[in-house]
Amino acid sequence: MRCLDLQIPSLVGKLARILILMVVILTAGSKHQAHAWEFSDLVDIGMAYMTHLYHHELGHQVVADEVNADNHQIQFLMQDKGQYYLGISTLDEIPDNS
Repeated sequence: MRCLDLQIPSLVGKLARILILMVVILTAGSKHQAHAWEFSDLVDIGMAYMTHLYHHELGHQVVADEVNADNHQIQFLMQDKGQYYLGISTLDEIPDNS
């Protein structure tokens, strides 16, 4: 099977970088000196990221379907051979005439 997505070696490290980036983005463009945000905002950020991930992987599936790829599938939150994947799209084969 071919892997159409990138491996993410450390879920905690990746999520920490995303959180830091989101805080920087949200605070950099503000005219205010500080933002009041609550712990519940982390849930919203996480849900937004998971929505993005779902649509990203769904895009792979749409393309695989359009080229008539064999046995294409999508999986989330899986581990394989010591590597952790937030989302992964796989297929067996793309026909030569695609």
